[in-house]
Amino acid sequence: MSGLLVARLTLRPTAQAMPWSPVVAVAATGLLAAWAAGSLSARTTVLPIVVAGTLAAAATATLRDPADELLRPLPTSVPARRLLRAALVALVVVPVTLGVARLTPGPGAGAATIALGLTGLAVASWLPERRVLVASAVPVCWVMVGLALQDRLGALGDATAWWWTHPWQVTVAAVLALGTAVTTGRSR
Repeated sequence: MSGLLVARLTLRPTAQAMPWSPVVAVAATGLLAAWAAGSLSARTTVLPIVVAGTLAAAATATLRDPADELLRPLPTSVPARRLLRAALVALVVVPVTLGVARLTPGPGAGAATIALGLTGLAVASWLPERRVLVASAVPVCWVMVGLALQDRLGALGDATAWWWTHPWQVTVAAVLALGTAVTTGRSR
């Protein structure tokens, strides 16, 4: 089967069925806020971090497949369909993350966005299919708790910001959790 035929049969219908409005709304708002913050002040803000959390949450929400029950008998597994959806939404999330980093002073949040997005994907893979929207709350909640408690609770407070201070370790843990869910058949 040619690559073009596979793209026609999978990419287009999947992209059309995905709920793009949350991702597009967060992306547009994040870019506008980054542009305004960068234009009005040269001070470093937490804006890239907040945008990273909300983008990861919106991206995780797109993993919910309303046609899951209908598609379950087909040979394409739930993880394969979710990875396809994640790859499609990454086409929006990656440029927005780079744009926010470019528009705001200070370090960007590219690694944090990857860590938070993969954490949402890993949580979604361990929860029952209908709980994907619950998993989408994990990235943004982790960001808010991290911003509120990071310097208040000692080692526990530090752990609330691991997605920011140690994003690659969080990414590895999320990939391992995702791989475990897929290999054990947890996400079927």
